[in-house]
Parts: sequence; structure tokens; C-alpha cells
Amino acid sequence: MLSIVSRRTMASFHADKFQIHCYMDYKQHHCVDEVYQFDSIEKFDFMDYNTMREHDNDYVLLLDEVNSIMWHALNGMKKASKYRLEFIHKLAQIIDSAYCVIASDADIMAHTLKFIRDITTKPIVLHANEYKQILPQIVNIYEDKTDLINEMEREMRTAYNLMKLNMPVTRTFFCCSDRKGRFEQE
Repeated sequence: MLSIVSRRTMASFHADKFQIHCYMDYKQHHCVDEVYQFDSIEKFDFMDYNTMREHDNDYVLLLDEVNSIMWHALNGMKKASKYRLEFIHKLAQIIDSAYCVIASDADIMAHTLKFIRDITTKPIVLHANEYKQILPQIVNIYEDKTDLINEMEREMRTAYNLMKLNMPVTRTFFCCSDRKGRFEQE
């Protein structure tokens, strides 16, 4: 297996989840059974036939959060800008050499599919997982930071008390944002 992701934290997660090497930790031969952040795929050396292992051209490639990977391929960050053509060429080689490629994202964009079609001749099969929300999700919008903090503390106390009683705890997710400029004056 070979995994390419867009963030170093995702690389560490994949290394642990799939029990493969992370390019940041593995300093020797870089090849399959490893996860790379897109900006570091130049380390992947399957073209070095002297170090290539027998199964290095028989791998499954996982492109997790593929929209984000494609954004990295085309962004203006210093390293990506400097080595863009080399990175895209290496990605095309990796895709073409893979036995199977699995690209996943919550919502794969048309330009991402076009980009992949442009760099490979492999046939693409798109499987759309039609998500159906079973339970309604309640969203609370807090105008005041104090109200939000009080609600978070209440949820934490409730969860703590339930855990002490060995009772199940439902998870509460808080997403904090000041996109509308709220909270920034306090």
C-alpha cells in the first residue's frame, strides 16, 4: 500500500491506522508500504531499480482527501510552486504504476476528476456514496462568547457525571468561529 495525503498530521494518522511507514520517520529506502504528504513525494523512489523491492509495482494507492491533494498540487506555496511540474510528473508515475488507485473525499470536485484524467490513462470509476442523514443535527449559534463557554462547561460536567456512573455519553461537537467578526472585541 502507498498513501498520499495533503497534511503531515494525516500522514501520521495513516501510518498508525494502516501500519505503514511515515515518510517523516523512515529515513532509509522510500517506496511502498509508506505514507507521504504530497509536498514530499519526491522522496518516493520507485524508479531507482537498484533499491526497488519485488512488490513495489504491485501496490494499492490511496489518495485520501483528494481535493486537498490536488489543491496542494496547484497552490502558490513556495515548495509546490518551485517543484510543481516535478511533483505532478511523480504523481502521474505513481498513479500509472499502481495496481489499483483509490481516491476519496467527502465531495470529489469535477476539476479534481479532470486533473486526474489529464495525468493518467487509467480508467476511472466513480462511486458516489449518497449520504442520508438519519437524525436531525441541531445547530446552536452563540452571539456571545460567555454563553458558548457556559454551554461547553455544562456539556463537559454532564459527560463527566455520566462517565462516573458508567453510563453512555453522547458526543457533543463544538465548532468555534469568528467569521462574522463576533467575539473579536473581547
